[in-house]
Amino acid sequence: GTYYYANNSGYIQTGWLHKGSWYYLDQDGKMVVGDYYINDQYYYFNSNGDLQLGWYYRDNQYYYLDSNAVLVKGWNKITNKWYYFNDQGIMQTGWQLINNQWFYLNASGDMQTGWLKSCNKWYYLNKSGVMVTGWAQIGWKWYYFNEDGAAVKDDVVIDGKTYTFRDDYSWISNCTRKEFVERAKRYLGCNEKDGSFKKIIDSYNKLDPLPRGYKVKYTDSWCMTFVSAMVRECNLLDIIPVECSCGKAVEKAQAMGIWQENDAYVPQIGDIIMYDWDDNGNGDNTGWPDHVGIVAEVNGNTFKVIEGNKNDAVEYRTMTVNGKFIRGYITPKFLS
Repeated sequence: GTYYYANNSGYIQTGWLHKGSWYYLDQDGKMVVGDYYINDQYYYFNSNGDLQLGWYYRDNQYYYLDSNAVLVKGWNKITNKWYYFNDQGIMQTGWQLINNQWFYLNASGDMQTGWLKSCNKWYYLNKSGVMVTGWAQIGWKWYYFNEDGAAVKDDVVIDGKTYTFRDDYSWISNCTRKEFVERAKRYLGCNEKDGSFKKIIDSYNKLDPLPRGYKVKYTDSWCMTFVSAMVRECNLLDIIPVECSCGKAVEKAQAMGIWQENDAYVPQIGDIIMYDWDDNGNGDNTGWPDHVGIVAEVNGNTFKVIEGNKNDAVEYRTMTVNGKFIRGYITPKFLS
């Protein structure tokens, strides 16, 4: 039937009417139901004439009307989830190309982030929901996604160079001992006085997640932070522990089975030396590790070490095998 509303004066009312819910009466006073445009704005009134707010389902499609009963379009955050509505206000699902970027919206319309398996392929959607292509560091590992966004595995040629990826799609670094040392050499001379050391701290803080959740400050000691930053940049996180604490790094190295305390050990380039300033060189391997560096050169019984935070800079130090101050070594298992 057709409904009208007479006000207290007995006149048939037109326009908006609020009686618990909002209603709209057309120019003839008829209560509106269904789709209706008012001042070029779309509204929807249910079969009882109530102005629709929030979600509604019609013709196998979902729509959403905001608190002003306006049909939403484009991106909208609803109850802490992101949805996308096309130009007709229809909620979208599945893969969607929006402004030349791919997104994935699940069957409920929620924008997805993180890892996604679709058609037996794995994809990664960043924090903004955008499908990732090319190289991406996720957690402590590197991955490569082809032009279609699918993660690659096994041997893959990228820009003319062959890379190997595990069954979990993570890249197996082929960084050598020499390349690890060469990476550290790039930072020689960086210091606190001119602020150039800050890029080392910034590099370390790109670890995700950060070890123990701690973000290193520019005012912190940064010797182990330097070593860990080089590990991150060379993608050696599978074989060398990352930390900003020397003591914690030793604990992790022991758990990995790569800790060496033999005073007579002759290090290789790429090994990581831990110092104990109270060590007297007579087999005392029980002190706290105070400092750390990367072995850069070995010549008989002497070797050179690159250290961060040495005199507030990245500098060399020359050491002697079985000499004073050696707490032990982290001995990574490089592929070559």
